[in-house]
Amino acid sequence: MTLNLIRYAFPSLEPMGFLHIPRPFLTEPLRRDILQKAVVFEANRDRAGTANTKSRSEINCSGKKLRPQKGTGRARLGDASSPMLRGGAVAHGPKPRDFTTKMPTKIFSKAMRVALSERFRQNELLVLDSPLHTEQLTSKLLNAFVKLHDLGAPYGRTLFILDDLSYSTSAATNKRFIEATTSLGRHCEFLPASQLQIRHALKFGKLAIEHKAFSTLYQLYHDPCYLLPHLATASVSTSDISGCS
Repeated sequence: MTLNLIRYAFPSLEPMGFLHIPRPFLTEPLRRDILQKAVVFEANRDRAGTANTKSRSEINCSGKKLRPQKGTGRARLGDASSPMLRGGAVAHGPKPRDFTTKMPTKIFSKAMRVALSERFRQNELLVLDSPLHTEQLTSKLLNAFVKLHDLGAPYGRTLFILDDLSYSTSAATNKRFIEATTSLGRHCEFLPASQLQIRHALKFGKLAIEHKAFSTLYQLYHDPCYLLPHLATASVSTSDISGCS
């Protein structure tokens, strides 16, 4: 009932060992309906909903009629708050509102497993063996990495999913790291595991996940119904590739 994911060294991508996870986590069948609902749920959750336009009662102007109703040969017009006039009100304009929708946590977790399972089936998911130290990532290193392994813009951008500790505030504000990610934004992006969204898992060409970050994703989105007794406490483990058949 376990699935063995190969852990690759960075930046050579040489096989280094296995990451053992319960098989159901990456073998979910494709459910486009759940993915669509989850992506809409995320998009609605991120909308600020702060757009606000003034109605006629909120326009600061005189209520005097601008011109006579008849006799001028021009269109009928009321006061200066008319939506037809510049500086007037907005007819049926947006008001602050809450766009968030509801989605059960179990369904959202299943949608994340479906997205990761589909990327795994398409061979578009890499597990990196060693943590990526953001202070060591330079533009030159990342550029050589994407060219060597046919990643980046021509093949779809690569999303590096880091352990939250690796992507801490102190590391994320490192000058070299910021310069590297800014200059190579068309090839790759970096995210901590806790901020991964389903639309991120779907839109990038490749997902490169640190093995600690993968453990975080498993703890967040696994289905407790499929936990085996001996995997309940240590459900994600590693082993050396030389010791596995």
